[in-house]
Amino acid sequence: MSVFSVCLRVLKKNLPTILIYFFVFVMVSSIITVMTAPSEPGEFEKTKIPMAIFAQENTPLVEGLKESLGQQAYFVETEDNREKLQEALFFRRVHYILRIPAGFTEAFIQGNPIMLERTSIPGSTSAIYIDLRIDRYLETLRLYTAAMPETGIREKVNFVLSDLAVETKVEIAGSENRTNDTGILKYYFNFLAYTIMFAIIFGVSAILLVFNDTDIKRRNLCSPLSSNKISLQCFLACALFALANWVVLAALSAVFGFDEIASPSTWLYLINSLVFTICISGLAFFIGNLTKSREVVTAVANIITLGTSFLSGVFVPQEILGENVLRIASFMPTYWYVRANGRIAGLADLNIQSLSDVFISIAIQLAFGAAFLIAALVIGKRRQVTAE
Repeated sequence: MSVFSVCLRVLKKNLPTILIYFFVFVMVSSIITVMTAPSEPGEFEKTKIPMAIFAQENTPLVEGLKESLGQQAYFVETEDNREKLQEALFFRRVHYILRIPAGFTEAFIQGNPIMLERTSIPGSTSAIYIDLRIDRYLETLRLYTAAMPETGIREKVNFVLSDLAVETKVEIAGSENRTNDTGILKYYFNFLAYTIMFAIIFGVSAILLVFNDTDIKRRNLCSPLSSNKISLQCFLACALFALANWVVLAALSAVFGFDEIASPSTWLYLINSLVFTICISGLAFFIGNLTKSREVVTAVANIITLGTSFLSGVFVPQEILGENVLRIASFMPTYWYVRANGRIAGLADLNIQSLSDVFISIAIQLAFGAAFLIAALVIGKRRQVTAE
């Protein structure tokens, strides 16, 4: 195991630089994890948006509309000035502006309503709810007007407000043992991919840069060891280095998800991350056999780490990514790693049927790792034969 010992010496020599990069990436991932994970998962709280109303008449219809909108918005007193209103929208002091023209009530009763002037933040979802609220109020009032033409407008408005005040209670039924898919461990292990990819690629390449030196390759050709044995010993050293990184990061998960340690899903997270570490070891071994300078290694490590993280769902949830992006990402092991984490987080019961998708994703990662290793051995053998 002479080659294995040399690899460990190379790692020891480059250990200070590797540790700097490792701890920087751990800190970045930790900060992102804390900022991304919700503090109270699964909670929904109804909020009201700031809104301005300018009415040129004061009738029961208008007063009822204001009362109805008061359930979804609170009214902001502001000057009726175009520039100041635009400024209020820009700085989000107001999200919605409604203007009710004079004669609106009379025109509505006669069946020829005047259009309301509505102004909102472009693309705002809150504006959609306000629009729906206004339309529901007017449509319901129009039904009462058609059904009870002799009834006064104030009574009709009271009927509408009574109808719109009715709420339906919704309960989401599920297993009591359902895994909390908003737990912090899901986010931690997703961001772990970002750290572990760069650390392993950088560390493994430091070893292979030494063995890719032309003089050393020619010297190895004269040794009694075959090229395959040299490559396998190098890979064992690289795998040991990757395993050490995984152990540190796995231990750190206990700090973030202390309350989730007892969950069976935690072990699945660990298994998935271990398989991903093995896969990335193969990728790093493949990259190390292609590069010849430290500058190239740093550039390649950054491109691959950031590129795959963005495309595969490390930084942006896969649910938000487009279909074409996910199709491209499926050719990367990081995609299957993040996909497995998502499936683990959403498990309701631990059985063969629910775990099948997780095991398929893990198996695909192993296939990627084997492919990278085989390709690296082929490239390494050719380079040692040619001794460029």
